[in-house]
Amino acid sequence: MKLLIIIASFISTLYSNSVIVEGYAPIITSKQTAEKQALLDAKLRAIEMEIGVFVKSTTQVEDYEIKYDYIEERIEGYVSNYSVLEKDIVDDTFQIKIKAKVKRGKIYKDMDNLISLLNYKKKPKFIIISDGDQLITSSFESSLKRTLLKYKIDMVDKNTLKNSYHNVSSGLNKNIPYKRYGIDYIIVLKIVKQELDINYKGMIHKAVNLIATADVIDASTFEIIVSSKYPDNINDNVSIPQSQLIQESQIIANKFSKNLLISVADQWKDNMYNGENILVNVKGLKSYKLQEELKDYFKENITDIKTIYTKDYNKGEAIYVISIKGGIDKFLDEFIMCNDKYSIEIENKDTNKCTLKIN
Repeated sequence: MKLLIIIASFISTLYSNSVIVEGYAPIITSKQTAEKQALLDAKLRAIEMEIGVFVKSTTQVEDYEIKYDYIEERIEGYVSNYSVLEKDIVDDTFQIKIKAKVKRGKIYKDMDNLISLLNYKKKPKFIIISDGDQLITSSFESSLKRTLLKYKIDMVDKNTLKNSYHNVSSGLNKNIPYKRYGIDYIIVLKIVKQELDINYKGMIHKAVNLIATADVIDASTFEIIVSSKYPDNINDNVSIPQSQLIQESQIIANKFSKNLLISVADQWKDNMYNGENILVNVKGLKSYKLQEELKDYFKENITDIKTIYTKDYNKGEAIYVISIKGGIDKFLDEFIMCNDKYSIEIENKDTNKCTLKIN
């Protein structure tokens, strides 16, 4: 199965004008399989071209056949109709040109599409560190885990650190090398339980106020990227009868977890779109596969790239559209400094575009 994640900003118009795009796929097992993949690639490019959608996908080969049912199921809701204009096979690559319409309104309408931004961040790994009343904290922590796992976001169990760092559960410890354990973000959760005696009709009733806070911290810099709290205003706190504490705390925890994750996704969305678009034209590509490899190399080795996709590929020449903080100078400086794999020369550079030639 190939997992498709589509991310887009809200656009109110439901339908777009028709766009003409090309899709590509290497012929690995059969021409039929490659044609199917190329058609899917073209549909994704139609979405990218029309509304700036950014796509990340991974492929798993099962019984030597690549499964695309999941992708087709997802994108049918976004591409309303299409017609095939051309088909061709060049250098063991299936190429297809289509004319398609994209449904804009369905892209960004619910939490699933918003949370898929997390997957755009290369499936970051989270760890939850909690403090407070053990019973209530456990309820909040379990809800956070369920919410993360629901959206297929990776977790690192803190028990993996306990053998080396016995105080890992007592709060954030900056001496712990979280990144060494593959942890990208730390959720520091704190629950305060205030026990109350409430006089109701002459009788004393046991009740509880809950105050929950959570900070999402970047494991590399230890900077707080998102903070969330319950209640939003301390004056809005509602006393919970002691007898209903577990049930009510679970309801609060579910809502709290969902809101926290939305806040994280919103923060990443803001960062993702806060980039300068540049065009990088690369000549001398020997195959479509090399074009894909080079795109992955850019994404993995150059920092602050928010999005990257191939706008066009034809006869060994590709045009990449890259959103990056710092623009063209940032891209070229980092590429020159980090490139240890490809023999590439810079033919020319403009304000927001450049041409590279691979030798």
